[in-house]
Amino acid sequence: MRNSTATETDLIDSESVILIPQNTWYFKINWLLQVIACSAELAVTVLFWALEFNPMEGTVHFFNLSVHGLGAALVIIDFMLVANPFRLLHFIYPILYAAVYFLFTYIYFVAGGLNPSGETHIYRGSIDWGTIPLMSLGVSAFAAFVGATLIHVFFFLLYLIKLSFAKCCGFCNNSFSDVYI
Repeated sequence: MRNSTATETDLIDSESVILIPQNTWYFKINWLLQVIACSAELAVTVLFWALEFNPMEGTVHFFNLSVHGLGAALVIIDFMLVANPFRLLHFIYPILYAAVYFLFTYIYFVAGGLNPSGETHIYRGSIDWGTIPLMSLGVSAFAAFVGATLIHVFFFLLYLIKLSFAKCCGFCNNSFSDVYI
């Protein structure tokens, strides 16, 4: 069996070794989308429970749990099971995604967009460009730059845990010196 290189992954078949190149365009797109999706889903979950959910208004509904809890759990499970590499320096992608999203919320407000209740705010008390534009800008900037970076660091730490588990169980012969930042 050949050793893996930086551009190939070995998959063991019952009869031979199949080499899959990792530098193909579709692998890179998959990798990019996984980085963005993991960060975005966890950010949605954290921001919903921290800023939007009000426990004084009632009980937790199944819809809120499934959209703002189950999704994050599934993303973390998927992240731990999929063997994609994860780079700390790719934090720029979730930041760009978040910045584009918050820019969209502003454009949506300027264009006259309304929420399902017919009001102009998107997230009550945190992103309301019509009533509290400076706070909306601050929350957006903080979420895009600090929040997205912290969530990306969280996933990088999960990646290191995943690598140590794989090494401990004999699935991987890489050491932590092989981890690319």
